[in-house]
Amino acid sequence: MSQYQTRHTLLDRARDRGDEAAWVEFTGYYRDFIYMVVHKMGIKHPDSDDLVQASFLKIWKNIDRFKVDDERAKFRTWLSTMIRNLVINHINQRKGAAGKRQLIEDNRNVVPEFLDSVSESEVDDLIQKEWEVYVVNLAMKNIKPLFSERSIEIFSLLLDGADITTVSERFGIEENSVNKLKNRVKNRLIEEIQNIRQNLE
Repeated sequence: MSQYQTRHTLLDRARDRGDEAAWVEFTGYYRDFIYMVVHKMGIKHPDSDDLVQASFLKIWKNIDRFKVDDERAKFRTWLSTMIRNLVINHINQRKGAAGKRQLIEDNRNVVPEFLDSVSESEVDDLIQKEWEVYVVNLAMKNIKPLFSERSIEIFSLLLDGADITTVSERFGIEENSVNKLKNRVKNRLIEEIQNIRQNLE
């Protein structure tokens, strides 16, 4: 996966049916996010894998209709709406085909109460939260090669709530150095998050 194709360039390339490399790159960016959302909406394996594939098929068929408009139409918003609708349709179809009781007994499939207990805005909120988690995880993955394993370990410990004194003693480095390291990794992570949001949303 290349580092930072611009959003417009990647979308334009993904629209080209003959550009297989662009499609591979595109699916590489979005597969984990789609899976996370589908899973959080109550879809279990193997249905979750099927819905991820269905999502990409629908994107492939409709991506040329999406028009980038930074003020109104972000690609991620369009993508999230499409995922939500696919999952809702899937759940409703399963309800109609098998009945609620059978679905509850079959733990491979959806939990039908999901849609009964949340509103559309709550689904949108869930998708937004999953996107934020996905972006942070992707950013962390991207910056790891830029720092030593020890630096990443120290930063992760601090993120998990360890105090600077404890980390300083554990690694045998001055507290001031721990703080500087934390800020260096943090600043690079923030920069990476901003880049990802700019290029993928």
